[in-house]
Amino acid sequence: MGDKKELRIPVRQMVEFLFRSGDIAGGFSGTQRAQEGTRIHQKLQKKAPDGYEKEVFLRYRMELTPEVDMVVEGRADGIFQEEGVWTVDEIKSTYLSLERLAVNPTHLAQAKCYAYMYAQQHSLERMRVRLVYCHVETEQVRNFDDDFSFSELEVFFQDALKQYGIWLIWRERWERGRNDSAAQISFPFSDFRPGQRTMAAYIFKAIAEGERLFLQAPTGIGKTMSALFPAIKAFERGKVERIFYLTAKNVTGQAARNALEILRAEGLKVKSISLTAKDKLCPMEERLCHPDICPRAKGHFDRINEALYAALEAEDCFSKESILRWSEAYQVCPFEFSLDLSLWADVIICDYNYAFDPTASLKRFFQEEKRDYVLLVDEAHNLVDRARDMFSAHISKRSFMEFHKKLKADSGQDQFQSLKRSLTRINQDFLALQKRFDGADYGIEEAPDEKLYYDCTLFSQACEEYLLENGAAAGQETMELYFNVLFFLRIWDVYGDGYLCYGQRVGQDLLLKLFCIHPAKQLQEVYAGVRSVVFFSATFTPIEYYKDLLGGQGRDKAIALESPFDPEKKLVMIADGIRATYDARERTRSEVVSMLYQFYMAREGHYMVFFPSFQYLNLIYEFFIDAYPQVRTVRQESAMTEEDREEFLSYFALEEGAVLGFCVLGGVFSEGIDLKGDRLIGVAVVSVGLPQLGLERNLIQDYIQERSGLGFQYAYMYPGINKIFQAAGRVIRTEEDQGVILLMDERFGQSRYRDLFPKDWFPCYRVTPRSIGPIVKEFWKGQGC
Repeated sequence: MGDKKELRIPVRQMVEFLFRSGDIAGGFSGTQRAQEGTRIHQKLQKKAPDGYEKEVFLRYRMELTPEVDMVVEGRADGIFQEEGVWTVDEIKSTYLSLERLAVNPTHLAQAKCYAYMYAQQHSLERMRVRLVYCHVETEQVRNFDDDFSFSELEVFFQDALKQYGIWLIWRERWERGRNDSAAQISFPFSDFRPGQRTMAAYIFKAIAEGERLFLQAPTGIGKTMSALFPAIKAFERGKVERIFYLTAKNVTGQAARNALEILRAEGLKVKSISLTAKDKLCPMEERLCHPDICPRAKGHFDRINEALYAALEAEDCFSKESILRWSEAYQVCPFEFSLDLSLWADVIICDYNYAFDPTASLKRFFQEEKRDYVLLVDEAHNLVDRARDMFSAHISKRSFMEFHKKLKADSGQDQFQSLKRSLTRINQDFLALQKRFDGADYGIEEAPDEKLYYDCTLFSQACEEYLLENGAAAGQETMELYFNVLFFLRIWDVYGDGYLCYGQRVGQDLLLKLFCIHPAKQLQEVYAGVRSVVFFSATFTPIEYYKDLLGGQGRDKAIALESPFDPEKKLVMIADGIRATYDARERTRSEVVSMLYQFYMAREGHYMVFFPSFQYLNLIYEFFIDAYPQVRTVRQESAMTEEDREEFLSYFALEEGAVLGFCVLGGVFSEGIDLKGDRLIGVAVVSVGLPQLGLERNLIQDYIQERSGLGFQYAYMYPGINKIFQAAGRVIRTEEDQGVILLMDERFGQSRYRDLFPKDWFPCYRVTPRSIGPIVKEFWKGQGC
């Protein structure tokens, strides 16, 4: 074989791409959970007669190009001899009624591929293909048998290879050009910013050696290009197959798209796609993927491959707009189209959930063997709470009972007695849970109730039959309940260390939640399937806290880079004579307002002040505008549209004049916005930003306290201080920027908070309403202002 490149293609991947056809069925063509499918396979294989070979590995090699061999491989569920004919078993589990079952073309194609490879290896003239469908609930079996001559199988198999080979040759040609272009491009700017070369070098080394890296990269380094450039350069050495640029917010994704365009201008050839949520892509008023409702769902798979090839030949950068344009031209579902495009992309820019969420559609990338993928996790401080959400699940009593009422009211649904019984049983389970509360608003369960697990499993099976029978008429709420229960059962299957189960009254409803307090283990399962993961953020303090919760291990590097900015251009002040705790806010509001006024008047310009809640913001805002009506102010509202946000930021245009903006910590204006130069010259933060007291925060505190003694820090202090760093980071965005930061809360004077401050925040000056004006004026005088 020499040094020929080898492309390994799973049989299942090939046939699912080539032989899919027909409609998008709305997700109810027989959903199965992987654990049940494995159980069915193993049970049927054990019942097989003597001489039955199970999990038979098969491989076929062919020359794709003079430089590349295509290797098709897979495992046949079973191979045995029956009535003198060698037979390939392909076992599939289903919830569908066996009577209404029809042969799935991709299942048949998969079995025929295995039959050909086995016949070719053993010089057999004939093979039998048997599709074995087993009902998950009843375990009844229905077989579909077909006999094929070797010549028939060979024609089928070679035609499939030829069809798929067209795509692989295209991909191989593209990757060769991509790698050559990656080798030739240089860093796109004349000079590295301070710290930028160091960051890029750390990331390149982590990718080359297949490591995980936790990197605090202060604002101004140019972290987007510092992350993408070394990952792109790794293409040329064959170290990387695909790059995922993962973000928490769309604005961060825009920075990655801009960086790629700069590299393309330098000569880089790379296919990239920005994935958008389904709701933002779907053109239908009623967003239900069902052929009875959506014309694009009808026959989608008959048109999709033609649309893909045309788009990939024509464009390199797929945005929301281009995806909508191509999907309109070929009348395919834009969301499904974008997911299929991602399979052929080199760089995928998307939200965290596409890589980590157990229900995310891009799990197709992460369910096979380990691949040379790189995950670049931007603003990674956001991943802690996002991961908790992604790996937690809950069900509510009300959702089941409302569905039960709907069934009772519909006389046409009398045949679904098993579904009604499962709903009655689940209601009884919730009543039992409520009794265990003993009058309290919530209760901690020592372990999830196995009876509820069983009853939810029965519900999911019966509900699937209901949805298959009723189609789109079942309604969106029923479908959401069904999928929510499936997800709840899925999380139950992984429930263990790092989890806690609790029930809670919410108004008249009752919830049961499987709460992922410490998501490290779940995240590590994703890391195990990729080459390298790089986490980076401007606010990764303390870095060991993030490393612990995000699944870092002892050998993983944690690096904090120095700020590239001149500390002399920044003034940090602490007003630790002001008490900003919840119980003191009413009586100290005049002190806060006076301090803000003196801060602003020392040099009028564009300022923002951040509060831990809208309630506190509104309290101070109303008092401030009464006391100082001459000051121009603008306030963040609790529900702002994109247009509202743009209007808010327009107040910070230079030609608009001085303004004091009132904002909320952790909100849309506290991170991810760039107001450079004099568009923002100062930020004030009132309070230490502790998350709101609540049940889940307290559960986190108790769990971590028992584990490491750092309960308060993990639950409240560290998340709060991160919000402070993010908000303060709005001031200095470039080397030319100058600005002032004011922290107002007596707790900022405590060493446990001050010890977390960045090095470039020192010296910190203690100020009062009387002293702040002269100190700020002296600073600006030193800046030549």
